[in-house]
Amino acid sequence: MNNNGIQTSVDYAVKYGEPICTMNKTFFVDIRSNEKYLSYSNGSIRADGMYRDIDHYCIDLYYFPAKDIHHYVPVMCSADATGLPSNDSPSKYKFITFLLIFSNVFAFTTLIVYAILPDLHKKINGKCLMCYFTCVCLLCFTVTVVRIETSLQKSNKSLCFTMGLVTNFSVLATCTWLNVICFDMWNKFR
Repeated sequence: MNNNGIQTSVDYAVKYGEPICTMNKTFFVDIRSNEKYLSYSNGSIRADGMYRDIDHYCIDLYYFPAKDIHHYVPVMCSADATGLPSNDSPSKYKFITFLLIFSNVFAFTTLIVYAILPDLHKKINGKCLMCYFTCVCLLCFTVTVVRIETSLQKSNKSLCFTMGLVTNFSVLATCTWLNVICFDMWNKFR
């Protein structure tokens, strides 16, 4: 105990520097006012529902302009030690990637069947479905590539930018073709 009656321990120390983020050097500050942080004697904290050891977070003074106050908040790696998003376990990440590949195989198979059989793509509904499945295949492919090659954003910025544009286009095109198909069905059944 020190002179003020506060218990001190030689196990605690001041550590300075950035957190060690394995995949990318991006950090985030969780500024939710209702969030509670638990700190443990080994230096780890429980924040955003995850345990973080002393190497994967730091405490910094953060300015809240809306309230015009300063608070000490944890600054955490945006990815955990495995390089995966903090809400994904490695098995869940692999399972979702497998499901994306599985979906892409069947979407591509459906597209091939529609292309081979002339009765299916002769009418406007079949052509719309072919466009829809093309966009779904493109979307599943780009998202799968990004999930498998997690270092894509660091290795080649122009390829990462292109993949982002293709993914954005395919999401918008998928939704648009689905709207066209829905309008066509509504028009037939009204």
